[in-house]
Amino acid sequence: MLAVVGDVKGFEAAVKMVIRDVHFNLDSRIQVFEVTIRMMGGLLSAHLLATDAKLGFALPWYRGELLALAHDLGKRLLPAFSTSPTAFPFARVNLKHGMDNTETTETCTAGVGTLILEFSTLSRLTGDPQFEILAQQTVDALWELKTDVGLFGNSLDVRSGSWRYMMSGVGAGVDSWFEYLLKSAILLNDETALSRFEMAYSSLLRATRDNSGAFFLNVNAQTSDLMNTWVDSLSAFFPGLQVLAGDVENAIKSHLGFYHIWRKFQALPERFDLESKAPPHFLLPPPS
Repeated sequence: MLAVVGDVKGFEAAVKMVIRDVHFNLDSRIQVFEVTIRMMGGLLSAHLLATDAKLGFALPWYRGELLALAHDLGKRLLPAFSTSPTAFPFARVNLKHGMDNTETTETCTAGVGTLILEFSTLSRLTGDPQFEILAQQTVDALWELKTDVGLFGNSLDVRSGSWRYMMSGVGAGVDSWFEYLLKSAILLNDETALSRFEMAYSSLLRATRDNSGAFFLNVNAQTSDLMNTWVDSLSAFFPGLQVLAGDVENAIKSHLGFYHIWRKFQALPERFDLESKAPPHFLLPPPS
């Protein structure tokens, strides 16, 4: 965030603080997906800022400490892959002790399909190829699970490698799978990823979009039958992805849909039912 607002001194202070205070030798059970996109992604982004003079944040004294932290974190996530009988990693792992044999075997589509950017970047910056290899194997395996109508369920079983819940759309559980297909195509110059995104996006337009063109509904991934008429706040990212894909016309329609919901409630509810217009579900803060 400091880099976004152009605070060079603040960025330098934050880097020094992370180097001084952060380590991952913790007895903590974490989500592989969330830690990858936020912690590893943050460390890698800051490392690139600190080492590339063209970006305006290069630190002459910096010696790659953030990249070393990201590499250490990545290695602590590896048991989620190595203990799985399929190409899909377990959703959670203990940073200090690895996998617990009682760990749940359920994971979400976004959780396994949204690792390729950070893992590939880590591999290419460190010269350690195992992260990119594992993430790509997961992406390939997930792609093979697409249904005959070209859709993806939103949760699967790590041990069996099969779907557990067949709801498909662009919201919670599946959202960033589509995002990372397109972004990995761009970052890695990957024609296969681009082709896959285009096929997946075409299926979404055909099978999940409502008649107004503003919303993508939740349908059965195998039959494309409607499962419910609500949209969730996590799907509000999709207009931006449509812009990145070059489909500005449909992005405008999608953005207007969420804009009208925002204008009505002065915020995006966690869920909003498009048919009943029932009072929305807001995420309440935890009790103090």
